[in-house]
Amino acid sequence: MFRCCFVGRRLSKSVAALVTGKLEQLQSFLPGLATFALLDNNSQLLLYCGHEQEHPGGQHSVEERLPNIEALRRAASSLGAALGGHSCPIVHVKGLQSLCSCFSLGEAVLVALVAASPQAVELLDLSGLEAQLAPTLLQIRELLEL
Repeated sequence: MFRCCFVGRRLSKSVAALVTGKLEQLQSFLPGLATFALLDNNSQLLLYCGHEQEHPGGQHSVEERLPNIEALRRAASSLGAALGGHSCPIVHVKGLQSLCSCFSLGEAVLVALVAASPQAVELLDLSGLEAQLAPTLLQIRELLEL
């Protein structure tokens, strides 16, 4: 079951509900069950939701996962600097049974942690996935700017 287990103080309940609906839409394009963390540019957690109890490692608390989520966010930011100062608005890290993606949304960053079968991860077309996710990511960005 897709649900939110953390909403930060800086996000109104109405915006959090709208963003959660958009994250559920993103889930429909992903190859497995996802957990999403939305952070501001100061690494403050704004929203944390997904299929926590249904995928491997789902028993981890927000507090246990936050250091890894923050490390991925920092790595995505640093990657642009390492590439000559260019922006890297999207970074994907594929594992054998997982996909970690980091999306820049202006003043926020969305991290998606996806648990999937090895076959689904191997066959995943990241360019096609990005094209499918782009309209919903833009809508989330616009909601956060309200």
